[in-house]
Amino acid sequence: MRIAIVGGGASGLIAAISAARNGADVTVFEKNDRIGKKILVTGNGKCNLSNTAFSASHYYTKDRDYIMSRFEEFGVKDTIDFFSSIGLLLTDRDGYLYPRCEQASAVLDVLRFTLERLSVRVVISCAVRSIRKEAESFTVSTEHGNETFDRVIVSCGNIAGVNPPKGGKLSPDSFLSLFPTDTFQTAPFSPALTALRCREAYCKALSGIRAKGSLHIPDEKEDIFERGEVQFTDYGLSGIPAFQLSRKVGDLLRRRSFVPVCFDFFPELTDNELIAHIMDRLDNIGELSAERFFTGMVHKKILPVFFKLTGLRSQDRCDDIDRSRICKAAVLLKRFPFTCNALNPYQNAQVCAGGILLSEINEHFESRRIKGLYLTGEILDVDGKCGGYNLQWAWTSGFLAGRSASC
Repeated sequence: MRIAIVGGGASGLIAAISAARNGADVTVFEKNDRIGKKILVTGNGKCNLSNTAFSASHYYTKDRDYIMSRFEEFGVKDTIDFFSSIGLLLTDRDGYLYPRCEQASAVLDVLRFTLERLSVRVVISCAVRSIRKEAESFTVSTEHGNETFDRVIVSCGNIAGVNPPKGGKLSPDSFLSLFPTDTFQTAPFSPALTALRCREAYCKALSGIRAKGSLHIPDEKEDIFERGEVQFTDYGLSGIPAFQLSRKVGDLLRRRSFVPVCFDFFPELTDNELIAHIMDRLDNIGELSAERFFTGMVHKKILPVFFKLTGLRSQDRCDDIDRSRICKAAVLLKRFPFTCNALNPYQNAQVCAGGILLSEINEHFESRRIKGLYLTGEILDVDGKCGGYNLQWAWTSGFLAGRSASC
């Protein structure tokens, strides 16, 4: 069985190994000058390759039943066993799985070494231009010519984290040009796991601050919270909580021009508990100016913005200000307002939302329209939250597709 794999990323490499282990003659085509480039930058260069705290709630897709059935076939334990079988030691940090040496390069190295042992042919700096089904075989056209294969696995990823060419631009659906027009139905594309761009002028004043708390989208159907350390930037909000919210914000921005987002500096306290704390504080140090009274509650660079939003004057003595006004102002620290009107672009995103609908493939990741063509990884309409979930989808989809294609 001659199998072509288009794309030498995470799902493509494990698909190649899975197929080659079953005796297939495998060729990997990679347009970059080396395979696995994205693997090297995941987890801040440490490669968070999966997570033991696993559930369907960590994924966005229109068919969670489909992906959970696939994870039952090849899940987190199978990923651990797979990497153990090719020589990689893993470590568990509160459920987050990393290579024990904490180097993403080790993950790529063991994958490369395994490809070499299995005699998988890897062709780098070779972009695939088209894939055509002809009778019972496929013609894969590249810039170097045409080759014929029995089956093809498309694992070419997406444009998240990729810089556009100088003077040009990248399109998230460019991979669809590999196939005849209108071959597949897709979900809308947008950046995901990326920072939120906000229109408030005071973002510049807050730039550089890091604060632990909770980001909150007040929604008409459900309130959505993400807790952790937020990084304030000159354009808006970054950090893992912002990344986790970006998928939902992107969905909402397709229907409206902006999305309100609030930051809670005291997520461990209710409004009433914070007010009680403020009242005690007034009893003890009410003689201080407003600036000194709020010092230590939040980063000092936040206070000028806080006073401007609340109308309090920093120099006024707290005892001279109506207590209800101070308490009302303090509650703003639980709903510090931002207005998100855009997401950071694809080149600054970790993943891309949207893609080919799961209804286009069967349980073996084979196209329902083109027999012998398999689709994996990021080009499918599945994206996960931060924490190794996207790589787990890559391992699962790639391994199962490689196994099925080689049978």
